[in-house]
Amino acid sequence: MKKLQAVVSSIVLASTLLLPAAANAHSSKDDHQRYNNSDKMKNIVLNKMISKLSDEEKIGQLVMPSTHDNSNAMPNEQTRELIQKYKAGSVIVYGERDAKKTAAYNNQLQKWAAAAKPNLPLFVSADLEYGTAQHVTDGTIFPRQMGIGATRDLKAAEQVAKITAIESRATGFNWNYSPLADVNTNPANPVIGVRSFGENTDLVTQMTVAQIKGYQKNGVIATAKHFPGHGDTSVDSHLGLAAVTYDRKTLEDVHLPPFKAAIAAGVDSIMTAHVIINAIDPELPATLSKKGPYWTPS
Repeated sequence: MKKLQAVVSSIVLASTLLLPAAANAHSSKDDHQRYNNSDKMKNIVLNKMISKLSDEEKIGQLVMPSTHDNSNAMPNEQTRELIQKYKAGSVIVYGERDAKKTAAYNNQLQKWAAAAKPNLPLFVSADLEYGTAQHVTDGTIFPRQMGIGATRDLKAAEQVAKITAIESRATGFNWNYSPLADVNTNPANPVIGVRSFGENTDLVTQMTVAQIKGYQKNGVIATAKHFPGHGDTSVDSHLGLAAVTYDRKTLEDVHLPPFKAAIAAGVDSIMTAHVIINAIDPELPATLSKKGPYWTPS
């Protein structure tokens, strides 16, 4: 239960930061002190909030269902029930809508969350890897990550993420499954390919950190994916079980550095890969393995 409490605490704390003011930087010593005091106050408020949650509500904060639509292309009763009855703390939204419809759709989700205990705002997530246009029909579309990587321009990479974050917030998304931190060392990779910044570890690392900053400075949770690396696979893990045969040194030297840098940069979330890393665990994919860098007993 203590482990559950800790996980829920981090999630609820993050939900309290889903405000525009959270993205403001503080530079002076006085501002820094106020920021520290603010963090202390947040912890006090957080602990009080957590103490009022039932076990069911705590578990609900860990659940992320996909939304479902009614005939008007708005979230349906099943979705409302998942939020209000089963206390889901986050959702993933699929489908394509224009900006106005997307905002109305996501606002409805938040209204349902606000109207029922535990009255916490939702994490509303989506894959917006190349801009909001991936799900918002009149949103901005950017090149895939390989195109951004080809520019070697870290400021441009951060700016792309910033614009995507601003448009995401405007349409009701606060969690983006981007950037990909995969080093695409297999040119025949059927699922990563142009979604990666490239095949060079240093470039992928720098671009990943730049985009994390662009998203999170502007109020959107970034996601480094697909840990510990999906760039050397020859199978689409959506369709089959992918495996890589490189040694532990290759994992450490080539594929893990972008994820280590993402963590050092304060990335808010990491998505694991449904990939077997033979050098670590030849039987189970990273999502299930308790070996190597994936799992540390507490």
